[in-house]
Amino acid sequence: EWSKMVDQEVYDLRRLPADAELRIRRPVKTHPMINLLWQDREPRKQQLKASLPLLLCSDTQPCVTHLGHYPPKQRQARRDRKIGGEPIIERLHLYLYQG
Repeated sequence: EWSKMVDQEVYDLRRLPADAELRIRRPVKTHPMINLLWQDREPRKQQLKASLPLLLCSDTQPCVTHLGHYPPKQRQARRDRKIGGEPIIERLHLYLYQG
């Protein structure tokens, strides 16, 4: 079964034009983060994954601040944004580059 799948992937790659450029683009998993600033500990600043609910155990009440409103930055398009929709080989995250 595995060899049939690999043979199919090789066949799919050979069907592409000789000048086709391929790129790998792995999916990015995002997760909530928390920034901690310790008063009496080193390192003073620490960033941790913070799934909800966030349980905080402390004798003193923590200082919690709201996020401010930041103006959006003018972003430049990345080169890899020209990677096409469906992957050529899904398990390898292999895409056709349309440069």
